[in-house]
Amino acid sequence: MVPASRPLMTLSDTEAPDLQAVAQLERPPRAQVITAVNKIDTLGEAQRADWSARIPDAALISARTGDGVPALLQRLGAQLPESPFLYPDD
Repeated sequence: MVPASRPLMTLSDTEAPDLQAVAQLERPPRAQVITAVNKIDTLGEAQRADWSARIPDAALISARTGDGVPALLQRLGAQLPESPFLYPDD
């Protein structure tokens, strides 16, 4: 997750940083990586457009207002594998 308060100019023009190196993982992640930009409620429309242009696949969200959170949850849910129900009904 990237806070929207981080200056956009500090992000690479070409690609996101290598997650394996940044998170100090032993191996690269097998799952798709979804970038979320939080605190969009603090931005104007032009700044949101800049973030969208720079990271087109990013989920722009506001944890405070809930903007973009349902779409992010839907996107995350779509990445989960199908499986049988594993727990009994209570």
